[in-house]
Amino acid sequence: MTLLSVSNDGTDWILHFDGPITTNTGVTPDSAFDVSGNAVTSVSPAVGSVCSLTDDGILYSAGQPWEMVSQPNWLVTPLAGPSSGTTT
Repeated sequence: MTLLSVSNDGTDWILHFDGPITTNTGVTPDSAFDVSGNAVTSVSPAVGSVCSLTDDGILYSAGQPWEMVSQPNWLVTPLAGPSSGTTT
């Protein structure tokens, strides 16, 4: 599974994967994924290949750097490897 892109809706980060995913919303998110250095604070249930996250930052906008450095504890579906990009 690969993380393709990260967009925002003004209050959450929307993560788009290349196939269906399963999330574990019952854990405290680890630091495997961040946007502009802001840690994830909550994860929504997955809907198909998409899930949404909130973080401890306040800037939900395009052009922010993101990175997935390892398999996050909240993503049950195995990742192919690290990825990074810029929010849209």
